[in-house]
Amino acid sequence: MAKPKILISILTDEDTKQVEFGENLLRFFFSNRLLSPEFASNFEPINKPIAKESDAISYWSGNPFFCRKKHRIVSQLSVHHTGKFGSGAIIFDAMYVDKFNWMNLFKELILISKAHYGYLHLITDYERDNSELQQEDAYSFFLGAFPTSIKGGMAELAWANYFGTRWSEFIDSDFLTKNSAEMDSVLGGNLLSVTNSIDDLISNYQIFNETRRILKGSFRGGFFRTGV
Repeated sequence: MAKPKILISILTDEDTKQVEFGENLLRFFFSNRLLSPEFASNFEPINKPIAKESDAISYWSGNPFFCRKKHRIVSQLSVHHTGKFGSGAIIFDAMYVDKFNWMNLFKELILISKAHYGYLHLITDYERDNSELQQEDAYSFFLGAFPTSIKGGMAELAWANYFGTRWSEFIDSDFLTKNSAEMDSVLGGNLLSVTNSIDDLISNYQIFNETRRILKGSFRGGFFRTGV
């Protein structure tokens, strides 16, 4: 049985390949000893040792950029740069630690990247085995969003979700405010969580999933590939 895994997926129209963008993102990760990466590369295996931001930035212009951490919070960051396929995709996955504030991390990454879309989810074997999504949609959701994968609609609503201003016309914000556990304005967009605790995906999955189903009614038909 696989251990629960955190997934943070972000799309941004900022020019991610710019060194300044990379420095800002990497500076944030290196500022937290629990998250500071230990290895980087532009391909698998990710095994080139790094000890500081300047070590990692030497790999930044390659596409994709990877870095990983083997100690404290085991994690991996991948960046697929903005380009001919559209938005840059930033995907962070980590071993789940219940004491860590994952929502704060998600908010910080939204702000640093100036995201237009993103989600934070806790992936478990139970949800993988009981997902109501079609196999292709489930694979897409558990992998993370890419500009090409959202063209036909979003795969699913995660535990926490960010929709920038470009998505406002598709959303009934009043309905979301009344029915979501938390709703905040970030960069003019909507940041919402389905329930009060991300741990609900382990301890109260049925309640989480039913609330998620209700909240999907806040979005214009066709916004999600499989509907409500």
